[in-house]
Order: sequence, then C-alpha cells, then structure tokens
Amino acid sequence: MGITYKAYDRNLHVHVALKVINGAVLTSDTAKDRFLREARSAAALRHPNVAAVFYLGEQDGSVFYAMEYVDGETIEACIRREIGVSPVMALKIVAQVASALAAAQKEGIIHRDIKPSNIMLMKSDDGEVSVKVIDFGLAKSIESDPNSATVTLTQGGFLGTPHFASPEQLEEGEVDTRSDIYSLGVTLFYMLAGKTPFSGSMAQVMSQHLYRQPPLELLEGQPAVVMELLKSMLAKDPADRPQTALELKKRAEACLEELAFLGETAVTRVPAERPDIGEVVGGRFTLEAALGSAGEFLRFRARDAENPDRLVEVVMVDPAATMIPGLRDEVRQRLGVIERIEADAVRHVVAQGGSGRGWYFAIESVEGISLLRVMKARRSLELEEALVVLRPLALAADAFDAAPAPRPELAPHEIVLTPAGDLSLPLNEWPDLSVKIDALRIEHLLDVPADVTVVHSSAATLRRGDGEDAGNAAFAVAGLACELLGGARFDARSSGQWTPLSELTQDGNLVVRRALDGGFATAAEFVEALVGEGTSRPATPVARVPEAMPPPLPLPEKPAPASSAWILATVLGICALLLAAGIYFLWPNSRPAEPMAGPSATPTPGASPTATPLVTSEPNQTPTATPGAAPEREAYAAAEVQAASLEAAGNDGPALLAYAQLSAAHPEDGALFEAVKRIAQKIETEHPKGVDAAQLPALRPGLEAAGWRGSVNACVVLGHSLLKSDPVASLQWFQEAAKGGRSDAMALAGMMLSSGRGVAKPNPEAAVGWFKASAERNDPNGITYLGECYSLGYGGLPKDDRRAVELLTISSDMGDDRAMGLLGRLYESGRGVEKADPGKAFALYQSAAAKGNMNAQAQLGRLYISGVGVERNTAEAVRIWREGAEKGDAECMRLYAISLEDESISNDPRQAREWYVKSARLGNDRAIAWCQEHDVPFEVSPEATASPTP
Repeated sequence: MGITYKAYDRNLHVHVALKVINGAVLTSDTAKDRFLREARSAAALRHPNVAAVFYLGEQDGSVFYAMEYVDGETIEACIRREIGVSPVMALKIVAQVASALAAAQKEGIIHRDIKPSNIMLMKSDDGEVSVKVIDFGLAKSIESDPNSATVTLTQGGFLGTPHFASPEQLEEGEVDTRSDIYSLGVTLFYMLAGKTPFSGSMAQVMSQHLYRQPPLELLEGQPAVVMELLKSMLAKDPADRPQTALELKKRAEACLEELAFLGETAVTRVPAERPDIGEVVGGRFTLEAALGSAGEFLRFRARDAENPDRLVEVVMVDPAATMIPGLRDEVRQRLGVIERIEADAVRHVVAQGGSGRGWYFAIESVEGISLLRVMKARRSLELEEALVVLRPLALAADAFDAAPAPRPELAPHEIVLTPAGDLSLPLNEWPDLSVKIDALRIEHLLDVPADVTVVHSSAATLRRGDGEDAGNAAFAVAGLACELLGGARFDARSSGQWTPLSELTQDGNLVVRRALDGGFATAAEFVEALVGEGTSRPATPVARVPEAMPPPLPLPEKPAPASSAWILATVLGICALLLAAGIYFLWPNSRPAEPMAGPSATPTPGASPTATPLVTSEPNQTPTATPGAAPEREAYAAAEVQAASLEAAGNDGPALLAYAQLSAAHPEDGALFEAVKRIAQKIETEHPKGVDAAQLPALRPGLEAAGWRGSVNACVVLGHSLLKSDPVASLQWFQEAAKGGRSDAMALAGMMLSSGRGVAKPNPEAAVGWFKASAERNDPNGITYLGECYSLGYGGLPKDDRRAVELLTISSDMGDDRAMGLLGRLYESGRGVEKADPGKAFALYQSAAAKGNMNAQAQLGRLYISGVGVERNTAEAVRIWREGAEKGDAECMRLYAISLEDESISNDPRQAREWYVKSARLGNDRAIAWCQEHDVPFEVSPEATASPTP
C-alpha cells in the first residue's frame, strides 16, 4: 500500500524514513484513511523501542509521513546472516519488544503484524543491542470510541502475515495484545531455530497454526526456562499466554536472570547441521554464500568447477526442515519442464543430482537490476524500450504454453535485467542487455514467502491460482506491456474495463485490445504487431534525480519563450512574410540573464529548468478548429523547414536554437526534442572537453536553450566550455546535467564543489553527495573520487582505508588511471590492506603511467631511485621524470630538478634552477618553497592560481 524511502529532513537536518501511500490506491477513501490511521497510531506512541513519527502531510494528492530513520538491520536480515541467535540475545529482544507492546497497549493499540522484518536491531558502541518496532500499518484500535483517531477501518478480513499470525487472527476473530504476544512467540522460535515453526502453502500454514502444536523438538538443547516461556507464548488459547505485554516483559527478564545464574553452558544453542560455506556439492559446485531459504530448501551462491567464471545458484534440502508434502515432487517436475524450455529469457537448469547431503540442483545465477526498480525510477517506458523487454519474454511465454506447462509470472518484480545499466539511458541503449526470469520460484509453489504481509480474507488465501491471468501467453505479455507503457499495475481480472494507453497511438491501442481479447495465437505475434505502431507522447529525457541528491545551484534565469503574437500577422501573409516570421521566431529578442557570481552563489534548492509550454495537448485528443489555426500551422511548418535547413547546412548553433524554441512552443511534437538531442549530442561528440572561446559565442545561445529544454548533452558541453571563463555557470550546468542522470557530470560537479570552483567556498558534504550518486551509477571517476574521500576522511565520511581500497580497486579494474595511482599509494604504505606491498604498488603506478597519469609517473620514478618494489635504477628514474617534465607535469619537473642538483647524478645546478622555476610557476608548493628559500624570482601563472581542472 505504500513505499518507504530514506530521505533527508531539511528543517531538522536529519535522515528520516518517508512513507508515501501508493498513488494507485489513492482513489480509495478507505485505503487513504487506513494510511492516515497508520501514521496517527504510530505517532501516538512515544517509547524508546518504537520508531517515532515526526510529520504527517499531504502534497499534490499524495499522503505521506516521516518517521525516525533506524540505522540498523531487521531480525530477518540478522537470521539470514547468522542462521540463529543465542537464547540470551533472543530474550533481550523479546523483552524490549514487549516493552514497546506495553506502551502500545497503554494507548489502546495493537500491532497485528509483529514479525522479524518489523523489528529493527541497532548495536551501540558498547556492544549492546537495542530494538525498534516499526510499521504499525496494521495496528487496530481496541478502544470503544468510534471517533478515535486510531479506530479500525476494516470490518472483517484477515490482515497480517500467515507464518506469524495468531490463531484468533487467522480466524478473523477479536484480537488484543495477546495476539501480538503469540506473533512475538513465533518470532522467538524463528530467532532460535533460524526458521518458522510451520511452512508450506498459505492454507497449510494457517491450518497448522490453528490445530497443530509447534515442533518444539526442533529446539532440543535450548534452556528449559526459554522453552517454558516460548511454550506459553505459543499457546493456542489466548487465556494460556501471558495476559499483558508487561507480564511478558517481566517473565523474559526473569529468564535472563536465571540464565545468568546458570552460566554460559546453559545457553549454548545447538549448531545447525547445515552445509558450510566452502563445501563442494556434487563434486562440482563450491558454496560461496547463503542466499536464504524457501520452504524445506536452502539456497546458496556457488562457483562451478566446470566453468570457474560462472556463478550458479545451488538449492539443497534443509536437513533441519519439516518436509512439506508433495513439494519436492512438484519442484522436480517443474525442473523437468524448465530443462526442455528453449528460451534465452528463462534461467536454465545447470545440473541436478545427488550429493552426500542428498538431492540438489543448480540453476543459472543472474546479477542485475529488477524491472520493478527501473519502473520505480522511470514510471513508464517508451515503446522501443518496452519492446526490448517484451520480445524475449514473449518467446519464453509461448514456449511454456507450447510445453504445456504453468507459465511463470510476468510481473516487473520477477524480471531481472542483466547487466544493470545506467538508468539515465533508455533500455535499448544498455549494452549487452539480457532479460531473465526465474521460471521455478519455489516461493511461488509455497504461495507466499514467510515474511510477506497479506491483506484479504482467509477464504481468499485458500484459493490457489487467485490473481493469475485469464488468457494465453499473448494476454499475459499484453498485460505486462500495459504496465510498462502506462506506469500502472495491470489487473487481469478487470481487463474488460481496460483503459487505452495515452502513450500509444490509436492503432497501437487496438493491437493491445486485440491481445487482451484473445486475438493473437502467440505472444510473439502480438509483440511483432506492436512494433512500429509508435507512441503518441513527446520524447522526453528519461533520467530522474536520484534520492538524497545534493541541492543544485540555481541556473541562470531562463528566458521566456518567444512570443507567438507574430503568428497573427501571417493571416494575410505571403511567403515573404512567413519567412520573415520564421526568422523572427528563430532569433528571439530575449537573452538569458548571466549568473551572478560572488559570495551569494551558494548551493540552494533550484527548480528544474523546464520551459513553460506555449501549446498544451492531450493524447488522442481531436483538435478543434480555431480562427487563425491554418496560418499558425503554416508558420510553424516554415520555421521547422528553416531549422532543418540550418542543420543541413551545418549551422549547428542556430539550428539547435531554432529546434529548442520550436520544442518549447510545441512540446507535443516529440520529433522536435529528438532534433534537439541529436544536434546537442553531435556538438558534444565534436567537443568532448568543451567548445573553445572562439566558437562559443555562436553555439552558446543554442546550447543554453537546449539545456533549458532538458538536453543533458548541452548541459555537459556548457559545463566544460565555461569551466575557466565562468566557473559559477559551469558548475550550474554540470549540476543540471547531473540531475538529468549523467554520472560523469555528477563527478565533475562534486570535484568543483570540493575544490571551491564556482562557489564562495568548498562544500565537502555536497561534493561527497555527488560522488556517491556518480559511484552508484558505476562511473569510474565517481568511484575514484569517493574512494579518495574515504581515504582522507573527507566530507563527513569516516576515514576508512579498507573501504577506499575496495572502491579504488573497482575503478582501477575499470581502467581509471587515477584510481591506479591512489591505490598504489595505499599498497605502498600498507593502508587498508593486510600488509604493505611495494611490488603491487609499482605495478599499479606502471599501469597508470602507461595511461598517461603524470602523478603515477612521478611515483614510479621515486620507486626506481629508492629501489622499493623494483630493482634500483637511477637512470630509469631520471628518464621517467625528464619525460614527465617535458610533458608539463609540475611534480615531475620538481623531481627532475632534484636529480639535476644531485652531484652523483647530473650536477647541473643551472638547469635544475630552470625546472624549479617552471614547476613553481605551475603552482607546485614544494618548488615554490625552494624558490623562496634560494631567493629565486618566479611568477605563478594564472592557470596555477585556479583550482585544478576536474
């Protein structure tokens, strides 16, 4: 019903968890009221073991609230890592959760969804663990006052998580705090055993909670006092459980005191007899990491000895698990089907067989990004992008229908795009992109994962197949197409009331409608029919601003779009007048205001520079004839022809300006913005480091107009071009390109902020924010800068050499020469690595120098002359420094000067002095100090006084 973000409160200056209701359900008053009630229920609690709510609000039709951001991990994550926890730790957690429930009970609130993923653990500096209960989303008032802000809004119907729900909750009866105590008892069992007491399908789990005693024999070896408390918490009859949360808290504390008295031998838990990391399965697969469990199966990431470069997922039977009737046979049958399916989009079965631990199977491991995550960032896709996903999935869906076999769910959260690409680029521009789907999904055979909350009646949970699509493969793929193109979840059960997609043309919508009506025999036939139907929406930049982004500087004031009043003059016009009008349109009489430099130019929130459209249109809307429409269309056509002529003649600046202003006046015409992007991209390709001063006046108006229209290419070109002459504007344009998703611009903006270029003073925190954003997009420069920040403890980051080594290794492997040089220094000094390794440092310096990194070349010569990491070779050191000096590197100049001073090497003081002066003029601090000490005059060049070019 909602999505939770990590956010930054700009008033309180703290991070918060921001929960926003799903816009798809805002039309439901009940859902909206339930969401508000959730926030008010949690806000009523003020307790150290409850995540506090700070703010509740509504904006642009969206309801949200901000609550305390808990920097820790859930019990669920802890158990996945540790498999189980000690009884002492488990009891401490139970006591703190009970304290939170007691506070809730005092306010007349019950939680109704206590489970491992709703309990956060935080470790203090002294090693003590504190607990925060989160998500009172299913809290239900037990007050009788119907006007209470926390009164329940749902009459009947099961709300909760079946694996952790109490019997009375599953029966949809009256519940109170004792229901939460039962759920906490299941959580205690989960902490001790590493699994829930009952597993299987939802119907099986619910039945076992209602009628079967928990398998306490799985906890053999646990202290008797713990087992006694657990047994009382899991009593079927609420009257046999602790009657209040406060009573439970006291009993848990009493158990802790008894365990402390008995000593450590009484609290040692029985180790789980499970496969160990490093174990070889089937003589072929080496287990590398645990990935969790599903039913009676354990999942591991493993390395395949027959193909060492390939990672696979190995699934084995859990020796401590309770057998679920029929599950293994169903899994084997499903594997047999998948092995026969020949579709690239299906994760294929690598092997299956027997091992010393029983039956296992291995399937293809996929690393990438889920389509759901892409959709969250992008909201919807263009048709060409959607086809990249739909084509392979259509072939897979057809293969399953032909088998015949149950088709895997074609939902965005089930689909993985590999390898993950840059979200600022359309999917059809991601290199080597593959689409993968897990056709096995043991969790689907279990109906629902153990930690998933469901909100419907128990009768619905007993019906298998509820929510499956109602048609063939073409129907399923068409439903996915509706989600990708429309940005809203497709409900197969309401396909008869399907609303046409505004993103598609009328013919495209007819193709989708036909697929939903069963008009295509195969999904592949549907997809091919959709190809070429086009989209009715204008092309727009796909990138969006990532979360927690540093605030951009304000852009220069945007000029108002050119007036369209002149169009009226064309009513009686002739061709000459039309041409004059077109020229007038192409050369607007307003120019952008230049940015104000000076101390006031500090980072402040700024609106994205989106031009106000002069013409608005609705997709699929029939135009209405208006007076003067024909002359306006003629003038528009004439201006477009003139823009095309300018582009054909190679007049990129005027052509870009013309197309940008036409696009601003006619935003419904996507072809205009495509022209803007095309010309801006051409200019960037021809001028990757910016336009020189002689050409800039001719190109700048067009580039700025394109930048305001959202062209990231134009923003980057402007950033590079203005770097020396106008660093304030340069930084503004780099940040605007960064907002558009350009990872290189993020790194450049961060570098300028860190060096103080374009701002009154350096802004380390904002710089690190951009470095992080760039690194998250796998930009090698961003990763390198972030690693350097960790190495220095810069911008609010902790000084962490190990983290620096990790990051610099990644960017070094990506070929970044700066990373190689920085990493070489860490290996040379032994920082962040197990021990100093001068040989490794030498190799890194050598690789960086081969790529033209002058700093690494200077370090390489230093190792040669000292004989560290390489055999001592003075002549080679001097040669390297001389080469770097001749290429203009200030540090190589200084080191070469030192060698010229040395009587044992060259003994040429006059030449040494010349190189010291050259180095000092370039701003080298040590060379400047030498000149001052020896009273040698020099003058630092203007380029050296400016901060280094990023």
